[in-house]
Amino acid sequence: MMSLFNSFDMFFTPMLWMISFFIVLLIGSKIFKTNFMSFLEIVIFKELEKFFLSLKMKSYNKGMVTIFLTLFLFLFVLNFSSVLSFNFALTSQVSVVLFLGLTSWLSFIMFFNFNCWKGFISHCIPEGTPMYLIWFLFIIELISNSIRPITVTVRLVANILAGHLLMILLSQLVFQLNLCFLFYLVLNLVEIFVSLIQAYIFSTMLTLYYADVN
Repeated sequence: MMSLFNSFDMFFTPMLWMISFFIVLLIGSKIFKTNFMSFLEIVIFKELEKFFLSLKMKSYNKGMVTIFLTLFLFLFVLNFSSVLSFNFALTSQVSVVLFLGLTSWLSFIMFFNFNCWKGFISHCIPEGTPMYLIWFLFIIELISNSIRPITVTVRLVANILAGHLLMILLSQLVFQLNLCFLFYLVLNLVEIFVSLIQAYIFSTMLTLYYADVN
């Protein structure tokens, strides 16, 4: 009988080996850096920088671009590793994604309140609001801001989980009906594309939240 704790065996978990592979790959890319990799990093960094500038924030620094780029690559590696190792991604776990979203969102809110708490209050209350609606609108705006980490968590977890379940069901159908292996390869390519898009959406949503409080 299989043990319930087999999935926690660190030495035989495919997810651990895949993450280790990507870490070695990233370290190797720093040692044996090619012109193509340098060009790719510059292109991605410049595109994120243009996106930040298009938001017209009051304060902007390249350090934030690096942070969101790192978050995007981290999420994509987690999603992509699960596709290759045939395991459920860590990003399909609510606790993992909620921790990432909550810590990022709280850091934005705490930073903004520490620098300008009056601006945060004025942001929650539209200009020209009647006195008897101030507290009501403030509470509604506070609730809408508070559920933002939950919304990005549900979005990422639901899409990744649905994608993996669909791939498992269709892959079983491929083997049972002896369909072409090319069809299964297309499914994996679609799943990789979904992993890339979901990592991009999660990072973009956090970027918009940062721009909103900024």
